[in-house]
Formats: sequence, structure tokens, C-alpha cells
Amino acid sequence: MVAVVDWVRLAGASQGKLKVLQGALVDMREEDRSEQLEDQVSSLTQEKDVLVSRLARYQRQLARANVEGVVAQGNFQWVLQKGVVRMIDRVIKSTEFAKGVHNVREDCEVVGF
Repeated sequence: MVAVVDWVRLAGASQGKLKVLQGALVDMREEDRSEQLEDQVSSLTQEKDVLVSRLARYQRQLARANVEGVVAQGNFQWVLQKGVVRMIDRVIKSTEFAKGVHNVREDCEVVGF
């Protein structure tokens, strides 16, 4: 009987130690999981910072490209305007144009216009 009581007491003590060990194991797992989550958060934060940096760089490049496009478009229009003006000047100065204007004037005079 004493042996049985000792055995029950020993089993109870072992069970208590087992619960303590299980609690410690759960705590260790939670700490390990917390560390893993912290590492993941840190990694994601770094990735976010990289993406934010890239986005800012791409936005600056796009803005620069838009400005360059507007400048290029303005320069193109200026070149076209200057080119058209020069062509008109050449046409006016050309003898064929002068003859054509003279012929139109004569025709208008004949008609009485």
C-alpha cells in the first residue's frame, strides 16, 4: 500500500513536472513564433521601403519624360511653324508665284473685279 501511495505521489509529481515542461514548451514555441513573425515583419518592411523608393524613382522619371515630351512637342511645332513660314517666303519670292499673281490680277481686271 505504501508502495502504491508512493507510486501515485510520484506519478502526480511527474504529471506536475510534465505540465510545467509542456507550459515551458508552449512558451518557447510562442517565443519562436514571435521571433519568426518579427523577422517577417522586418523583411516586409524592407521590401516595402524598396518598393516605395522604386515608385518614387519611376514617378520622377515619368515626370521628367512628360516635361521632355512637352518640350519636344513645342520644339517640333516651332520647327514646323518656322518651316512653313520659310516655305511661304520662298513661294512668294519665286518667279512662278509672281507670274501667277500677275496673271490672276490681269484676269480680274478683264472681268472687272
